[in-house]
Amino acid sequence: MPYQPHVTVAQGLSQLQAEQLLIELQNETYDLTATITEVAIEHILENGDSVVLATIGLGERDEN
Repeated sequence: MPYQPHVTVAQGLSQLQAEQLLIELQNETYDLTATITEVAIEHILENGDSVVLATIGLGERDEN
């Protein structure tokens, strides 16, 4: 399977650590450009493998 760029949010952090990280990151300025077409919710197993629990497609919906 080819590598897919991804963003991991707060993996392995306690709720307090995640909240502190959020405060720190809100004080930074970022200049990023990307097109996100889907969001995958994954469960990371103890051996480092992941199981995709859900994939949410993003973008325009065809209303017809």
